[in-house]
Amino acid sequence: MSLPVTNAHGLGPRRARIHAFSPEAVLMNDTAFRSVSGALSRDSKEENFDNAGEVRFNITPSVLETSGEAAQVCITHVPNPDPGTDFVAVYAPADVNLQATAPIKIKFVGEEKSPPLLPSSYASTGEACLSFRLLNLRDSYTFALMRGNVSAPLLLGQSSPLGFQEANEVTQIHLALTGIDGEMAVSWVSRDTKKPLVQWWPAAPEEKSQDEGSGDAQAGAMDGGDGSVAWASKETASRCETQRRLKGAQNGAKAGVRPPMTQHSSLALTTTYSRGDLCSPPATSIGYHDPGALHTGVMTGLKGGVSYVYRVGDAGYFSRREAEEGNAETFTFAVFGDMGTAEEDGSLDIGGEEVASLNTTRLLMGALSPSVHPPLSLVLHIGDLSYAKGYDYQWDEFLSQNQAIMKVVPWMVSSGNHERDASDVSRVHPSPSLFTGEDSGGECGVPTQLRFPMPGPWRELEKDEPWYDFSTGPVHWVVLCIEKDFSPGSAQFSFMIDALSNKVNRTLTPWVVVAAHRPLYIDSDWDDGEDASSDQAVARLMQQSLEDVMRTCQVHRNKCLAASSDAVYKAPVHVVVGMAGQGLSQNVLPDQPSIFEKVDDKHFGLTLMTVNRTHLTITFLSDAEGGGVLDTFSLRGKDTASWERKGREGGTESPVPG
Repeated sequence: MSLPVTNAHGLGPRRARIHAFSPEAVLMNDTAFRSVSGALSRDSKEENFDNAGEVRFNITPSVLETSGEAAQVCITHVPNPDPGTDFVAVYAPADVNLQATAPIKIKFVGEEKSPPLLPSSYASTGEACLSFRLLNLRDSYTFALMRGNVSAPLLLGQSSPLGFQEANEVTQIHLALTGIDGEMAVSWVSRDTKKPLVQWWPAAPEEKSQDEGSGDAQAGAMDGGDGSVAWASKETASRCETQRRLKGAQNGAKAGVRPPMTQHSSLALTTTYSRGDLCSPPATSIGYHDPGALHTGVMTGLKGGVSYVYRVGDAGYFSRREAEEGNAETFTFAVFGDMGTAEEDGSLDIGGEEVASLNTTRLLMGALSPSVHPPLSLVLHIGDLSYAKGYDYQWDEFLSQNQAIMKVVPWMVSSGNHERDASDVSRVHPSPSLFTGEDSGGECGVPTQLRFPMPGPWRELEKDEPWYDFSTGPVHWVVLCIEKDFSPGSAQFSFMIDALSNKVNRTLTPWVVVAAHRPLYIDSDWDDGEDASSDQAVARLMQQSLEDVMRTCQVHRNKCLAASSDAVYKAPVHVVVGMAGQGLSQNVLPDQPSIFEKVDDKHFGLTLMTVNRTHLTITFLSDAEGGGVLDTFSLRGKDTASWERKGREGGTESPVPG
């Protein structure tokens, strides 16, 4: 049984997002990136930045210890304070040109809810304190108090630098499969490096039984520390597959157990990207931030039924997680698209934020819980990952937001329009995307491919072929990129045919999942004859090239024919799962095609795929408090082919197509 999975790309034109800045609403969209910054580079009058007065800053702590730590920024002696238009903008590095760089984030004084100095007294005293959660961006921060329209603010004062105790801290650790049995790739970020490597060894009994604390993952410095995680591999159908369970969060202890003499080591490959590797603004201008050194090492020789501890960096202290052995027969995968990221401290990101993504992250953490049987063992994020769109800091934020999951289970990705689409080309990607426009904010796929080294052609950056396939458990996955040519005769089409024809062994992987960012079938009413990237235009293009390979049923004149008498499906079942945080567009067709069994465009969440050799169940979970299961359906394999369905009461239901 094949199961194409896509995300709900589009569902209408890209709409501007409006944030309720008090006392006025400021429009922010994909092109209006100057609304908060430069704002600060292009629209601001130079004299606005020459008028910094006697505003005083008091920042605690004076030095930050670990990434994600909170700093309290107190301001006093503010002239004519206005809580509705005064805001604090956060910049990095501290010596940055405020007129040429977008702030990392901003917070209006009147919206702060943290003690001790609340904004209620700010108008009369000119004193307030704001709290900011700060990631280790491998350099120092500075804070600027500004006033007025965010597209042309007046600078009232700027703080002294605030730095980290260890600017070279290891951060953003995340796992990925390599497509080779017995291997696992681990990636991380630091400021620089001496001799980057990953070390791993079988977990000793005392390491397995360690009672670990809670909290976000922490990691040490490249020149004297690292982070470590434990995970277990399981044997399934004679293949070395991975199965991990989160026991607890990293304990963060600086005094740990030294790795045993039987440890294995592998040198990591290090890369990065600069402005010149990207395509256009804002990625090449006000949105650029040094991404640091991007490292990837590969653990090899991993054996089934063995728990391993790994650590990354150069040397020094480390912390541990426990990985319990899971069920080798049944696996749980999370599948979704369109996630994004958001600030946990209530700040506003440049270009908007996807607040619902925080709930999706919490759902994923819950799926790692020992109470889930089987616990989560892989994430497939089908495009539109961070929505950085040229503001590189948001990649740091996205990876930090999800690191507690990414360190424990492989986080596999595909490239969507907000990663790849650009009107220009770069020295790294000299060939254009299939659909032009500025959806990637000028990134043109470079940060995505370098930060997330996926298997196969994806890793060959110069070829610009962001597609791949791999197997895990009873599933063979084929991941496509609809932002590149997929027509018959293209490199991607040939790859897909080869993957489906020659790389699928139904004895080992009875299920096949084909994933892409854009849907082959969609119920959106966005059909712009002049815009080749509109939902229905893309769907038609995909149908012309791919429908013969991936049909949802036996189709005649746009209608599904009846199934055979034994209820065996003759073609794949299609699922659209783009609801992980970015936005919900209710522009569905008033008369939905009969091929759609269930439509839900009102809830954020994610889908969990629970699968063994004979059954595959997909469950749609709402990320709202108390939301629970919104829909679920099950498929049975070829030997006992039938369809089981349970829909939430009140949901849209129709007869199951043949």
